[in-house]
Amino acid sequence: MALTLPTIQSLRDGDEAAWMIVYEWLWPKALAVASNKLRFSTSTDAEDVASIALQQLVDHVEKVSATEDLLPLTLAITHNQTVQLLSLIHISEPTRLGMISYA
Repeated sequence: MALTLPTIQSLRDGDEAAWMIVYEWLWPKALAVASNKLRFSTSTDAEDVASIALQQLVDHVEKVSATEDLLPLTLAITHNQTVQLLSLIHISEPTRLGMISYA
């Protein structure tokens, strides 16, 4: 059975039921992207990144023309958030010589 996505307008109007459908559609995809990139990190980190990405999606809903356009946007946001987290992890990574500073 195919998933019926809500209209973009219902999301813009703040329809909670519509957002729940979109969340359930996008969550596993965002989590998969974050988990793949953070495979040497904790699952909590991947969940945090996916959660942040979906929260940021709300700010971008006005910029897309259809609900389906939220998928590539979610994946891009998740990727960017993961890269940002990885850069923070590597910046503060301890070494035998002390803390690495890339600044």
